[in-house]
Amino acid sequence: MIKRMLLGLACLLTAGTTHDLAAAETYPSRPVSIIMAGAPGGSFDVMLRYVAQKLTAESPEPFLVDNVPGTGGLIATSRGARAKPDGSVLTGGYFLTLAGNKYLHKLDYDPSIAFQPIVLLGSLNYVLVVKADSPYKTLDDLIKAARASPGKISFSTSGLGTGAHVGGELIQSMAKVQMLQVPYPAAAQSLLAIMNGSVSWGLEGMPTAIPQVNNGTLRALAVSSRKRFPSLPDVPTVEELGFPGFEVSGWLGIVAPAGTPKEVTEYLNPAVNKILKMPETQEYYNKLGAVTLGGTPEDFTTMIKAEEKRYGALNLTPQ
Repeated sequence: MIKRMLLGLACLLTAGTTHDLAAAETYPSRPVSIIMAGAPGGSFDVMLRYVAQKLTAESPEPFLVDNVPGTGGLIATSRGARAKPDGSVLTGGYFLTLAGNKYLHKLDYDPSIAFQPIVLLGSLNYVLVVKADSPYKTLDDLIKAARASPGKISFSTSGLGTGAHVGGELIQSMAKVQMLQVPYPAAAQSLLAIMNGSVSWGLEGMPTAIPQVNNGTLRALAVSSRKRFPSLPDVPTVEELGFPGFEVSGWLGIVAPAGTPKEVTEYLNPAVNKILKMPETQEYYNKLGAVTLGGTPEDFTTMIKAEEKRYGALNLTPQ
């Protein structure tokens, strides 16, 4: 009797181990949705979509980007936080949605608890652009106009707390001028506002701005990185133009709902890191004005905590 009980217990334990190994070996066993805050064609969407396509090519099931625009990423991030933690729904999380929104809005969830980081994808820089036929040919032209007409020179953003907003506020503070922020629901609309002259200028993500600069629709006045970017070698940095220490960049990564089995991370982290190390991926990101990051889930966690500290120091009032 005791022998039969021990044999049965051994079978159960073996079955459990076999099931765990099978889960690790078979993920993904169905299509995976990656929620992306913002409309298709945005800077982070382009970066995420490239990696998703590479994952699909090397995985038994497709990885599909699900665009959910609106309200500074609140809708998308909330949906991702409440998804079933089985690896079938992931989220493309970035600096605002994972670290900034908790200081900008009254959330009914805490991103630092609701998600578990999987892997960083990359970071992007911004380019300060004006309409191609704008009277402002340099950043100094823009600053002089702002001093002459306080609150009249407008700049577009894709929402409160975005890189464009933070960068715009930083330029105003350092130049001691007052300008008008005009927020739009999505990056595409922010870019269009500059192109049609609804606003005077804007800091746009390089992946979406560079094509418009190259085709002559927009004029680039400066880049937000500390060094000139290879894709725009003739465009000076904001720092070069008299703003010491100026730098604005944003990062993007993939997160899963808290409680997602470790097998999901164990599959995705090395798979994505492999993609990010490919020369063609790095070349693609560089052409966009972005750089690949990668690393461990712990590296990603450290990045989020550092960004939370930066936003927390701004003493922003939740809306």
